[in-house]
Amino acid sequence: MPQFDAARGQADAAMTLADGALHRTGLQWLRDAMDGTTPVPPFVHELGIRLERADRGLVIGSFEPRQFHLNGLATVHGCVLATLADTVASCAVLSIAPVGVVTPTLEMKINFLRPATMASGTLTAEGRLISSGRTTALAEARISDAHGKQISHATVTCTLIAVQPEDLG
Repeated sequence: MPQFDAARGQADAAMTLADGALHRTGLQWLRDAMDGTTPVPPFVHELGIRLERADRGLVIGSFEPRQFHLNGLATVHGCVLATLADTVASCAVLSIAPVGVVTPTLEMKINFLRPATMASGTLTAEGRLISSGRTTALAEARISDAHGKQISHATVTCTLIAVQPEDLG
């Protein structure tokens, strides 16, 4: 995974998706992030989420739980799993976005089916597009542990927003 360059500044890194939308499709932005051509958002980088595959309507990511991801019960904190699910599901929506469109999350629902722990090993998250309309799209995310057991299931609704150069300030 490409390293976040702190010298660029977090505000600049946060703008890479919006700026990238002006010049490339969502799928191209995802592939550029995977090969290091463009930085991933700082929060995703800091958590250790890695994008492994990006195709039209499908994004697969992985995540290795570490001690600092755990809650007081020694399980991976729900917000970390929710972030992983939101990342791959919203990226599945992004993968169909044309040039000039970004896809922020509008709503999310997640079910935690079993706890993830350090013993769970590498978690794999698969985001799949379910439906897309003119202004919103629906995707799902399934997270499984290294043994193939499903950890959680989420649905994510994204809004499709056209970005104009003046929006980037």
